[in-house]
Amino acid sequence: MFLYMREGFRDYAPGPVNKEGEVGDKDLVVGFLKRMGELSVLESCSVDEVDHLKKALVSLKNLSREKREHSLRVAERTARVLPSGTAVVGALLHDLAERSPKGYSKIASKIPKKVDRVVGALTVKTPKGKNAPLLHLKKVLPKLGPKAQQWAIVIKLCDRLDNLTKRPLTEKGVSDEYAKKSKQLFLFLAKSL
Repeated sequence: MFLYMREGFRDYAPGPVNKEGEVGDKDLVVGFLKRMGELSVLESCSVDEVDHLKKALVSLKNLSREKREHSLRVAERTARVLPSGTAVVGALLHDLAERSPKGYSKIASKIPKKVDRVVGALTVKTPKGKNAPLLHLKKVLPKLGPKAQQWAIVIKLCDRLDNLTKRPLTEKGVSDEYAKKSKQLFLFLAKSL
């Protein structure tokens, strides 16, 4: 089953293989799909979910390489908690609407409305401020159905966890302010489960 799925995704990498000796996008996608197979996500996907997953992977070309890698890591973390093809699609697209609205608008009509609602819940439309993601989630989370709430909460937890684990590797590291905002966000999400 997995080999068939992998072959079915051959043309769905977000961009060309990097010629500078770094792991190319196709290798990133194949590695991601392999891990999805190991987590039994692909085996449980319907034909429609596979189609949505392909479209989500193609749409990642609208993001920077760093954000593509981030989206794949968040989707993998999400799959470990919620092995659902639909949740994984939402995780893959979680930053696209915010960072590439044109790119997201091209795929929004081709994915299920429930995924679009989850992505919308994760897309901060408020200006950067005190804790924009927290304020936004407090506003929109109650409007989602129970399953969509669960997906949004898990995806946001995985997103913030990935951000926190990657920041110490940068020159900036994790600021006290970002750590405080993360703690507030985690407390709210834990109470929302």
